[in-house]
Amino acid sequence: MKSFSEGFNVAGKLADVIQQLADAPETVLSRECRVQAAALAEKCRRHLFYFVFLGQFKRGKTTLINSLLGRPLLPSGVLPLTAVVTFVRRGERTGARVHRLGGEVEEIRIEDIPLYVTETANPNNRRQVASVEVWADTVPFAENICLVDTPGIGSLYEHNTRLAYEFVQRADAAVFVVSPESPLTVAELEFLEHVRRHVEKIFFVLNKADQISSAEREQLLTFIQQAGGLPAEGKLFALSAQRALQSGGQDRDFLVFRQALEEFFEQHSAQLFVRSSVAALRRIVDQERMRLELERQALRLDQDELNARIARIEEHWKQLELRRTEVGYILRGEMAALEQAMWSGLQQWVEEQRYDCAREVLEKARTAPAGSRQQRVASIERILEETLQRHLQQWQQRVEEFFRQEGASRLARFGREAAEFVAAIQAAAAEQFGFSAPAEVPAERFELPEGVFIEVDRLVNWGLGRWVMLLPGSWFDRALEARLAEAVPTELRRAAGRLREAFGEQLDRLQRQCWEEFERRVGETQQAIREVLERARSRHAAASQLRQQREKELAAAEDLLEKAMQAGQAIEETLSTQPAQWPINDEVRLQEGNSVRPSGA
Repeated sequence: MKSFSEGFNVAGKLADVIQQLADAPETVLSRECRVQAAALAEKCRRHLFYFVFLGQFKRGKTTLINSLLGRPLLPSGVLPLTAVVTFVRRGERTGARVHRLGGEVEEIRIEDIPLYVTETANPNNRRQVASVEVWADTVPFAENICLVDTPGIGSLYEHNTRLAYEFVQRADAAVFVVSPESPLTVAELEFLEHVRRHVEKIFFVLNKADQISSAEREQLLTFIQQAGGLPAEGKLFALSAQRALQSGGQDRDFLVFRQALEEFFEQHSAQLFVRSSVAALRRIVDQERMRLELERQALRLDQDELNARIARIEEHWKQLELRRTEVGYILRGEMAALEQAMWSGLQQWVEEQRYDCAREVLEKARTAPAGSRQQRVASIERILEETLQRHLQQWQQRVEEFFRQEGASRLARFGREAAEFVAAIQAAAAEQFGFSAPAEVPAERFELPEGVFIEVDRLVNWGLGRWVMLLPGSWFDRALEARLAEAVPTELRRAAGRLREAFGEQLDRLQRQCWEEFERRVGETQQAIREVLERARSRHAAASQLRQQREKELAAAEDLLEKAMQAGQAIEETLSTQPAQWPINDEVRLQEGNSVRPSGA
């Protein structure tokens, strides 16, 4: 295997190859292809290895990065904080700068980083921050190793989830962080599936392992291994990032993790970097080849035959309308199942809470301040309302969390069906011209709302009745308690119904938004194909010389793409002349701070 420095020098050659695509004339390659190629070439040229920290919000990703840095350089806290992608690299000095969406770059103080990367100081990215770069002389890895802190998925802030999903395709390797509170939620499993499609090397970290016993840790590691579908040789670390940070990085479990990273970067990162870059190049080339092939085949037909094939494509698309309807059924079915699951859980909660809630109200009512009967009733009404509202707020939070996690999972299935439908549209066009559409079409991402705010109206009069006020002494007290015992479950059920209604309204809006986005994507795909074919049809109406010129441009484009792929694969092979001594997906499981590697590692 090539040395670390030699391996990354090879990436410079790959950058030159990719840059040729970025510099191609607009008549040869599409703008989308050239823009993507330019970004990939720049990454290769700078030899930046993106080591990305991923996971659900509040798993401790930022604290884990800080523990690697040896100090709390990046902001972390109780609430979801990271709102934009943050890059951390080794530098001679400690500093930071902000890259804005408009292209502007601004140097900032380290202590001002929270103003740009946290959700509290920069809600919904109002400051228009594209990313933040941070340099620190305490980064323990080579200068080109870039630690990337991404927003956590599954929080109230959906744009954070979107950013995390989008950045995955740029990762060269990743750390997927989980923790004991609720290990591997449905949203995390969906996200992990997305990560695996794009990232070859993944380290798995069970953070906050100091919060559970040794036996619980072992059970949890086994659960994560099975639920996450990790192969028997998959890497899995258990540690406490907070404890490592407080100890200055000297925690035993953490040192095993850090040593594994150092060995990986030295032995494998260069090879993996080139492989991931070539894979990214292949995705760019495949999409562009379809566009080129479609236009080339169309130009080679006579006018009548071209018109006939365009008509057949349109007819095939009409036949797909039944499948489009089925995709709609899937969306409605997923939303209906989501609402039913929420309502079942809500009804169960009401039954579980009504006795505890009634007992709490009665105990507080018995200790209510003395006074006239009217004053006592008014006081008890306040106690009743405050107690019920507090219990309902707790359930409301559970409903909102359920909506975020289960909603993401349900939408993921719809996203896959939507992607397959778009692929069918592309395949229908490609089939008419005798070639295959790209095999991989990324699953569509449909977003949950920015926030799920479900309000429950205030309680109505609990109906004590005038006659109760006339009862003497202890009779009044017994009647009061009896009415309270009836009122608590009644009010809980009534409020649960309002909560279900509000939840249903959220789902209706979400369903409409998702369907509109699906229709937009389908329309855009069909329109792009129509434009290519219409351009070919207009060329037929032009002089033969112009058609021949376009044929040459398309041939030049295909030649450029083919040479780029051949050169990229050749460069990749130069780093594969010797098998790695440490398998890419070996296992390191921590048992009381000791690592266990496969034999021969």
